[in-house]
Amino acid sequence: MRFKHMKVRVVLSSLLAVLALNAVVASAAQASAEGPFFKDGAARLLEGESKEVKVKAAQGIELGVSALGIKISCNKAGVASGAKLLGSTGANSATGEATLELSECIISGDGSNCTIEGAAFKTEPLKLELAYPGDARSGDMEVVIKSAGKSGKFADAKIAGSGCFWNEMPIYGTLVGQVESKGNPVVVGSEPAAAKTLQIHFNNEHKTAWIEKSGSLKSAEVESFQTNGNVLNYTQGLLEAELASGAEWGVFS
Repeated sequence: MRFKHMKVRVVLSSLLAVLALNAVVASAAQASAEGPFFKDGAARLLEGESKEVKVKAAQGIELGVSALGIKISCNKAGVASGAKLLGSTGANSATGEATLELSECIISGDGSNCTIEGAAFKTEPLKLELAYPGDARSGDMEVVIKSAGKSGKFADAKIAGSGCFWNEMPIYGTLVGQVESKGNPVVVGSEPAAAKTLQIHFNNEHKTAWIEKSGSLKSAEVESFQTNGNVLNYTQGLLEAELASGAEWGVFS
């Protein structure tokens, strides 16, 4: 009988040891969660560090309200001086800040008798955050772009023309773009080497995003673009981003 009790105690001790080991491994895995983050060449861009960035449109930027039959198309895009990537440390998503400038803009469809004042408009100051498409830290890397201000206003386009649908077009909401390198998505865990140019591709498909905050994932609460009570249910564009220094850079996790 004493032998049987001893055997039970050994089995229980072994089980507790395995459970404790699993807890340590799980805790270590959680603690080692990283990024996503930027690299400037081979080095991670750290918290407190920044790099100036340049952006241009690889394809035209288009925004549309199907319910009203109108579409705004801008052939050119860039960023105002001072746009930059911001570094990060540990399990936190890297960020950035920029003000987009859109030009050579026209209105088509039912609003073709109207124009964008100066054929151009710019966004409010924006905040960029690297993100995952889901809560499993996997898939194609994303970037969340939203207003940096409390008002939540993304941009405001002034409309000119007689009898136009609006005099101005204030836009609120969140833009989610897919990060690409050489035309291919940057996939978590198998990121390509740093390159001179990365792309941000956005369309109606990118509707969810998860931000890393101190080792935990938080939903980015993506809000659809809206203007004057109408949903901008059509968005399409491709931006190219380079460091002002011309150095190679990348997005990693």
